[in-house]
Amino acid sequence: MRRFSRFALALGLAWLVAPGVPSWADEPLLLSEDAGGILELEGERRLEVRGLRGMLSLRLGRPGELRYAVRRLEGGDAEQPVALWLDGSTLRLSSLEGASEVPVRLEVALAPELSADVEAVDSDLVLVGLHGEVRLAGERLRAAIRNIDGSLELDLKESDVEVVEVNGALTVDGRELDGSLEGVNGRVTLNAEHGRLRLTRLRDELGGFLEEVDLAAEDVLGRVELEADGGSLELSACKAGARLILSETALELRGNAGPLEVETDVDVQIQAHDGPLKIRALAGSVRGSQIKGGALEIETRDGQVLLEDLEASTSIRGVGLDVQVKDTKGDLTISTSVTTIVVEKAHMAVAIDNEFGDVEIREAGQRVQVFNLEGSVRIEAFKGTALVEAHGPSVEVHWTSLDGHEASSVENAGGDVRISLPSRFRAQLDLQAPHGRIESDLDEVRVSPDGHFASALLLGGRAPAPQVKRPTIKVKAAGDVYAMEAAPLPGKR
Repeated sequence: MRRFSRFALALGLAWLVAPGVPSWADEPLLLSEDAGGILELEGERRLEVRGLRGMLSLRLGRPGELRYAVRRLEGGDAEQPVALWLDGSTLRLSSLEGASEVPVRLEVALAPELSADVEAVDSDLVLVGLHGEVRLAGERLRAAIRNIDGSLELDLKESDVEVVEVNGALTVDGRELDGSLEGVNGRVTLNAEHGRLRLTRLRDELGGFLEEVDLAAEDVLGRVELEADGGSLELSACKAGARLILSETALELRGNAGPLEVETDVDVQIQAHDGPLKIRALAGSVRGSQIKGGALEIETRDGQVLLEDLEASTSIRGVGLDVQVKDTKGDLTISTSVTTIVVEKAHMAVAIDNEFGDVEIREAGQRVQVFNLEGSVRIEAFKGTALVEAHGPSVEVHWTSLDGHEASSVENAGGDVRISLPSRFRAQLDLQAPHGRIESDLDEVRVSPDGHFASALLLGGRAPAPQVKRPTIKVKAAGDVYAMEAAPLPGKR
């Protein structure tokens, strides 16, 4: 391996800058045309590799020097001379004229003072332990990049790339990539179309634009801000929230935290989110479970909203939906039309405003407020205050008990109302059926002679106690009113 004399190079450079030297003295200087060498550095800041193809390896070397060796991949591993140029503070390794198509094995040991800039095609590359600003560009590459102590820029097409540990920012521009990026301490910026990317252990922000890319990002400590058109997006264990603007991009969220805002037009899946969550969908279904730590807002149309195990206060708006909410521990508000709604196990207040669809609520323990047009309402296993205003074929409210002292009101301007009360219920009833009849199997109910009005004081089997407050239940129907004793719960008499 040839060692280049810094003293000899200095003499040559001194001659180039001597009085009377022509203007071409500022042009790149050819240092050698050998198959390898050792160059002692003095002020150089970057190495460029251009026009070489094959198996290219750049690794961290000794301070103050550049070492390289080049062999042919074919023809018995013979030496292959290359050109070493000096251009200002930049060193450049390139193929000799007429030899750019010869596949080679390049080994470079790079001083930590030098940044690296590599351009290649149809090659395998290894970049390990490099410092400063590192750039890799090319087509049809297979690149393994590890332990970069600085920033990394990738500009690739039709390439496979694996990146592990970057102690700086990472920028990816590319098309038709299959990439794995792990352990980046700086911001990651993506601008990619077509392909697949997997990101893990990012310690800063993630942002960019994707087109027809399948992206999976896991364990991101910084905020995520992405726009995507097509493809799919999967975020898991992202800690600082996200803002996602998606078009025809399938979305799956798992185990994330922080404020998260999504604009989309296709399906969304959410599992185990801790923090405020806002989803605005032009269309599509939303499926979610184990959501806590802040408000959940969903707006969509023409799809399903299936939610389970919620600790957040929840708001759902939309048209043409099938809404199913199970086991919610926060307040629930639903404002929809042309929608079927089923709520099961609501521990806090429920407010529903719906038209052209049925509403069913099971096991609610607090206030339930329902306004529903052109659909049936059914409330079962209920323990709270009911405020129901409907215009539909039927309304049913089945109490198991009544906690609190607020008045309940159940009105159906389009059909019948049926309520059921347990035998030990304490309440005051006011029943009205101006255009129908009232039927009851409760002993305390007294129906007017015309059958349109009734009232009752239910003492729950106890003697009257004037000091005890009893909630009032007012019922009014355009059709008939049925006030019945509820069947005992299994195992209770």
